[in-house]
Amino acid sequence: MIEIRKATIMEIEKWWDINNPNDDYYKNIFVIENQNGKRKTFYAWVGNKNIGQATLILNGKCAEINKLEVVPEYRGRGISSQIIKHLESYARQNKIKTLTIGVEPKEVRNMQIYFGWGYTTFVSIAKDEKEGYQYIVYSKQMLEQ
Repeated sequence: MIEIRKATIMEIEKWWDINNPNDDYYKNIFVIENQNGKRKTFYAWVGNKNIGQATLILNGKCAEINKLEVVPEYRGRGISSQIIKHLESYARQNKIKTLTIGVEPKEVRNMQIYFGWGYTTFVSIAKDEKEGYQYIVYSKQMLEQ
């Protein structure tokens, strides 16, 4: 059974240390912004194994879905869909009106998945602040405007 819950700061630090040991830049952002409430990171667990994650970057009545990923051996099992449903439920409970998600143009499969989840309204073309690549941002309404 899969459990999705908000990550603790210790879990976030551990995840970055294991999966991205040389990326203190983003690790520090995730830790600090989870501490100050600007981000909410959620992990998917099977027993005591972290199998996936996503983060909401909060901005008033809008939030951006960031760092959605599932470990390779659990892909193709609907874990991402379960994580997204959890984030959408959190958004509705917290009166967040709009969720956005970004996708690189070359990630056609992911784009199709996001469209299937209802993220179909084009918002903008954005650029990653550290890596410099461009991505397309789409949105989905959670609450009536």
